Amino acid sequence: MYNFNCLPFLIVCVNNFRLGGGLFKCLKKAQSVFLFVVFFVIRLVAFTSIFIKKTCANESRDMKQLEHVIDEFRKRHHDAAEISVAEFQRKSKHEKWLVVDARPDRERSVSIIPDAISLEEFEQVGPRFKNTPILVYCTIGCRSGEWAEKLSKKGYSVFNLIGGILAWARAGNTFVNSNGEPTKKAHVYGRKWNALPPGYEAVW
Repeated sequence: MYNFNCLPFLIVCVNNFRLGGGLFKCLKKAQSVFLFVVFFVIRLVAFTSIFIKKTCANESRDMKQLEHVIDEFRKRHHDAAEISVAEFQRKSKHEKWLVVDARPDRERSVSIIPDAISLEEFEQVGPRFKNTPILVYCTIGCRSGEWAEKLSKKGYSVFNLIGGILAWARAGNTFVNSNGEPTKKAHVYGRKWNALPPGYEAVW
């Protein structure tokens, strides 16, 4: 197979040679093109490096702010038992848990944690799970924390998911949409709560 990508450049070289410029002009032109390409690549690499550093710095700052907000909510709902994503996944492998989504329909319609039911559904079946550990969650743990406090006072074994769906996603887990299909799209309540990791799609 012949490579014709360099054909235009060879034609220019031949023409220059005929006009008296000869091989020297061709080499000089090639050198200029080469230097331009090198300069362009260096600038591109530098720009990409700066962009990545800024993106990482912004994400780190946002996560620190979010963690501060989560800590404040946890202090406010200190009577609610808590559980981390990792601990829940470890325990749920050995015993049956009921998962409850404390968010409204418009948020749950985007996606939920697998096998989760709504608050309305829980009101109908709740008494059957009096002796079953219950995981409740929302976006970051505030609304679910309030509900967990109320439910625990009624004698239920309920645990609020620390960090909510954001922590679930940051642990690398997927959600399911209204069709029961795996998805990395999630409703995050509002723009300022969007701390989903790269690869996930946030809506609000």
